[in-house]
Order: sequence, then C-alpha cells, then structure tokens
Amino acid sequence: MNTIIPNSKPYFWLIALIGIVQSCTKTEYTDYETEPQNHIVEYRVTNAQQELLGAIDNENNTITVYIPYYLGIEYLNVEVKMDEGATLLDSAGNEINLDGGLEPVRINPDSTEYNYTVAAASGEQRIYRLIQKILPHGDSLHATYALLEEGQTVLARAANSPLIITGNFESSSANARFLLTDKATGQVYDNFIEKVSMIPGDNGYTFNTFVSPEALAGDYTVRVEHQGRSADLPDLHIYYQKYPLATAYFNSTAAYAPGDTLTLSVAINPPEYNRPSILLPVERLYIKVKKEGTLVRNGVTVAPRPNGFVAPEGFPESLYDTEIPLEIVSQTRREIKAIFPDMPAGYYTRNNTVANADLALPTYSDANFGFYLAFKEEAGWGTEGYVTCSVGPIRFTVNEKE
Repeated sequence: MNTIIPNSKPYFWLIALIGIVQSCTKTEYTDYETEPQNHIVEYRVTNAQQELLGAIDNENNTITVYIPYYLGIEYLNVEVKMDEGATLLDSAGNEINLDGGLEPVRINPDSTEYNYTVAAASGEQRIYRLIQKILPHGDSLHATYALLEEGQTVLARAANSPLIITGNFESSSANARFLLTDKATGQVYDNFIEKVSMIPGDNGYTFNTFVSPEALAGDYTVRVEHQGRSADLPDLHIYYQKYPLATAYFNSTAAYAPGDTLTLSVAINPPEYNRPSILLPVERLYIKVKKEGTLVRNGVTVAPRPNGFVAPEGFPESLYDTEIPLEIVSQTRREIKAIFPDMPAGYYTRNNTVANADLALPTYSDANFGFYLAFKEEAGWGTEGYVTCSVGPIRFTVNEKE
C-alpha cells in the first residue's frame, strides 16, 4: 500500500508568517527624559504704580526686572508663581512659606545677592539670579550743593552734619550712591554720605543727606549715581568740629546702678548752629564730683557760689575731685557704651531755688557732678571734654548695686 506524504513547505511559510505578524504587533515602551517642573513662571512687582513683570530666562536661569527711574520706592515687593508642585527653598534648603509673602528686595542694580531656588516635586532644583536694571530719564542729571555760594568750587562740611543737594532728580526715590575720591590718596569711599529723603519742589528736587560721623577728614571729589544717571558734584572738604560743651549726651535712663551699661551718643546740633560733633578715639571715660561750691543739706552754705549741688549723705571725702573711671566696652564715632562704676548710691542734686539759670545749667567749669572724656592723643582734642547730661541738671540718681 502506498502512503501519501503531505508537502511540508506550506506549513513552514505559514509558521513564518505568523511569527512576522506577532513581531509587528508587539508593543515596546521606551523611557524619555521629561523637563523638571522647577520653573518660576511669573515674577510680579506688586508695590509699583504700574504693572512690573520680571523677564524670566530659563536657559540662563535669570530674572530681569526693568525699573523706571521715576519710581519712588526703595524696595520691590514681589510675588512669584511656579510650576505645579514646585516649592521655593531658602539658603538652608527649607521650604519657604509663601503665605506671608517673600522678603522685599532692596533696589540696587549692583547687587548680586538675590537668588531664588526652586525645587520640583521630584527633587530637582533650579537657581534663578535676579538682575535689576534702571530705565533712566532721557535728560542728563545736574546737581549741586544748596549751600554752595556763587563762585565757590568747594563746599566745607563737618563730619556728622547735614548736606543738602538740589537737582533735576525727577524721582522721589532716595536710592542713590555717592562716590567720594580722596584727592590726596585716590581712595574711593561709598559710605561717607548717608541718604535721608528726596523732596520734589517747584524748581527741582531737594535731596536731604548727611555727612556720616565715620567720614574721614580730607578733600574729595564727589560723584552721585541716582536711578540710572550720574553727575559730578563740586568738591567737598570734610573736617572734624568739636563743640566742647556738648560733646555727647545720655540717650538712656537717668538712673544707674553699678554694673549697668550706660550709653553716650554723639551730640547733633541744629545746622544753623553749625556745631556738629563726633566722638574721636576716647582713652578714658570718667565721673568727677567736685566739692567746690557745694551746698550741704538744711541750706547751710559752705561756698559763696550758689550752684546748689548736694551729694548723697556720707559721700567719701576721698572721692571728691578725683576721676571715677567707667569701663568702656565699645565705642564708635556715634556712641560709647560703658559700665557704670561702683560709687555711693543716692541723689546727686542741685537746689531747686537757684535763681540764676546760667548757674543752674551744667557747664565745663562749674559742673559738680560731671562725666568727662579723655581723648587719645591722635584726636588732638585734649584730655578732657565735658559730656552734657540730657537727663537734666536737677538730679542724677545712682541706685543700689543689685
């Protein structure tokens, strides 16, 4: 019997075709990198008279704010919007709660300190750098000193005194910088003039400033930079002036106990008196109780000068007319902090019935209870300067030591 064997080739091609179809219909998954969601999408200034939006550059990670010259603000209050799920981090890496708003940004085109770190929900971080640019007025800036007389090319002002500048500032912003160049050394200083206020007027703007107590005596060229413009001012001669009857004054309590911290602040007199003072280096601060002219209790006069001073009962004879030192713990040209000394408690007082007001006020020569400054030799002011006691000449109180 013959056996018929089927042709196997059709089966082979059928199996191959099925394999091809299956391979074509198979789904394969490939992972693609997605952009981290750590972008600032809006940077808005909220305290300007007009809408200000920062220009956000996500390639260079910068935010640029263009500030019109006429804005009379010193700080930018800002709001930011970010990608969904993104958070803002502080320098320590902690999340910033935006419910209370962001810290205001001081307007300063030279500043590079403001950065914003944005973290995606997945953890990736992006750091934006803030750039400030002032859009200046079209006209050149012209400014001068209000007290400069016609024909003068140099203005002399004492350290710690007002300095008034006028010009076409065209903005109520006091955001300015003064560059003083020492004509003798070439050293440039940007902290010798302090800004106070800018006031608009019918004939321009008045810029109220102040020569800092820290300013060094000397002759300077001056350049002012304001809201994207700059101008050269006349030269400035800075000098030290001491008013010996009011070198400093108390700005704290009228009563002290041994060990308390006492603060003496520099005396600033009205500009019409032209008596600004600064505190040049002090070697010693001390109290002196003078016996001459003292009136004892019960109205018994021991000296003809009726200044009415009375020391506490039992005040030691050995302490009269001697220096009672205070330990100086810190000093600047603006103030001195010292530790009140160990001395008898009680009232150091004058007689309220003194008729001559001139004698009732403390002066350099007749103060029976006085604070004195001994300046260092480099100051050139001598070894004794009287401190005006603003707590009044009637009574000074020393409390018991705790």
